[in-house]
Amino acid sequence: MAENKKSFVLYSDLIHTVKKLVLKDRQDKTNYSGELFLHILEYVNDNDPNPIDFIVEMSFEPIKQQFKRDLKKWEKTIEIKSKGGRIGNIKRWHNDLYEEIMSKKITLEEAEIIAENRKTSHSDKNHRIPSQSIAKIAVNDSVSVSVNVNDITSTKVDVVDKEKFDNTTNDNFRDVLKFESQQWLETVSMQQKKPADFIKEKLDDFSIFLFTTEKKHPNKKEFIGHFINWLHKNLEKNGTKQQFNSGSKQQFRFNTDEAIETVTSQN
Repeated sequence: MAENKKSFVLYSDLIHTVKKLVLKDRQDKTNYSGELFLHILEYVNDNDPNPIDFIVEMSFEPIKQQFKRDLKKWEKTIEIKSKGGRIGNIKRWHNDLYEEIMSKKITLEEAEIIAENRKTSHSDKNHRIPSQSIAKIAVNDSVSVSVNVNDITSTKVDVVDKEKFDNTTNDNFRDVLKFESQQWLETVSMQQKKPADFIKEKLDDFSIFLFTTEKKHPNKKEFIGHFINWLHKNLEKNGTKQQFNSGSKQQFRFNTDEAIETVTSQN
């Protein structure tokens, strides 16, 4: 188990293995099912157990492999949330640095170093100190924040190599919707009963989400569809599901299509 991970998942299909062991135990007056459960607990508590015999070892092997797959997913989720929180923290207190991160002028690590070196950190733009030169700045990974990020909403998008990821296309779509698509903003604002500035702010948050999850949309239509679905999940999570015109899936599907059609018709 990873550090600070206090739980694990057992899948329902494990019943087939356990049931066979229990029946064998009843017949032969053995305790293989109990030994398997103890072995599982020893393993997830990092006690490096040795199976008592071949039966327990064979029974545990597929469970162990599933644990390893689940651990990789958990570590990836923690990494994404941590990165999203760090970017959110930069956006809140140093919006100028956030814009440079999103435009790929500097890295997140470089922005954190610049932010650390500033004497004050205020959200008011009038109090922000201009960015320092970032040439030859050493990367420091020790910065930690505790800003929460939005839930990750799965969608069908292109996943690209982390080293080659470029968020420029996503940012272009975001900027077009924020500054050149007034009719679309009014439509989404009316649907969600939220002001246009709120939708613009959520577009920025969505751009962070795409950046941290390294997802890239090939066209504006897919970008909008993903944003509307992400916005729905975001509002639902924060207890504002009632802001939608209707709670039905049919009405929400209509809203999504209408929002896409509105901006498409402007082109």
